[in-house]
Amino acid sequence: MRQSQTYTLIPTPEQLAARFLGDVLAAAAGVEPGSLPLRDLGEFAADDRQCDAHDRLFGYFDSLKPYREVGDFRMLAALPWTRTLQLHIDPSILYGHFRAWLRKQGIDPDTIGAI
Repeated sequence: MRQSQTYTLIPTPEQLAARFLGDVLAAAAGVEPGSLPLRDLGEFAADDRQCDAHDRLFGYFDSLKPYREVGDFRMLAALPWTRTLQLHIDPSILYGHFRAWLRKQGIDPDTIGAI
């Protein structure tokens, strides 16, 4: 009789970045993460008043404060860019928030490699 094995799927850095960007765009659009496809989120957020999207976006970033560490915002890298986000945040600063988000997920950002 064969024993069953369990496997843990480890997302790639690109998959983690896409998930984070989905959460960020959902926050900007004011919807729950995962409720809209990623390609629709940017358009949804762009249709909203920019000041409202900005307030929601930075409210989301404030929720990551407990997971930030010194050095997260050293401009080590940048994430893929969307038109919606370019009005609100620099790509290298977004990467600092990504590092905090990774810690919130229980992932050490120094172990995932380059994006």
